[in-house]
Amino acid sequence: MCSLYLAAPGPNFGKGKLARPKTDEVDGSSQSQASQGSEILRLKKRFMKDSDQSRLFFVKREARLKKLREVREFEFHCIV
Repeated sequence: MCSLYLAAPGPNFGKGKLARPKTDEVDGSSQSQASQGSEILRLKKRFMKDSDQSRLFFVKREARLKKLREVREFEFHCIV
C-alpha cells in the first residue's frame, strides 16, 4: 500500500506577508497593473450588484408565485 506523507509546516509557517511589495516607481508596467487592478475591482463591484439584483428578483418572484398558489388553492376549495 502506498501512503501519502505530508510534511508538517515549519516554525514560520503563515507569518510571512502575502501582499505584493509596494514600490515608489511609476513606470508603464506598474501603471498598467494599477489600471488592471482597478478594472478588476470595478468588475467585482458590478458582479456583486448584478448578483444582488438577481437574488432580489428571484425572491420577489417566489413570493408572488406563493401568493398566487394560495389564491388558487383558496378558490379551488370555494368551488368544491
